[in-house]
Amino acid sequence: MGMDDIGVKAAADLTGSVTDENGVLISASENIGQPVAIGFRALKPDGRYRMFWLYRVKFGFPATNLQTKGDNITFQTPVLEGTVMRRNKPDDLGLHPWKAEATEGGTGVSAEAIAEWFSKVYEPEYDSE
Repeated sequence: MGMDDIGVKAAADLTGSVTDENGVLISASENIGQPVAIGFRALKPDGRYRMFWLYRVKFGFPATNLQTKGDNITFQTPVLEGTVMRRNKPDDLGLHPWKAEATEGGTGVSAEAIAEWFSKVYEPEYDSE
């Protein structure tokens, strides 16, 4: 994931790092971040969005890339890498999903599910038949 600036609080939350009393982010080799769910969408060529939830992602430390040219140093967009894992929590079928995916306006896709996609982590709903 590339981002302009993830911020000290988000970096600490995702990586297990801490901030000291001066607001400086301190990263140690012992830091271990807790897995989080990540929801996002991607624009398709037809103008509709494909929606995603990755249920359990564990992030490493953001990579900071600096490009040097002569006496100048240019800050590059930081990259945050994560590992996607299956959930420990089984769903109603007893399975351990790792991803939920739906296309906006897709056949059989509930408009309500898409409208509420980012209000909470999507949980599968199965017919009781």
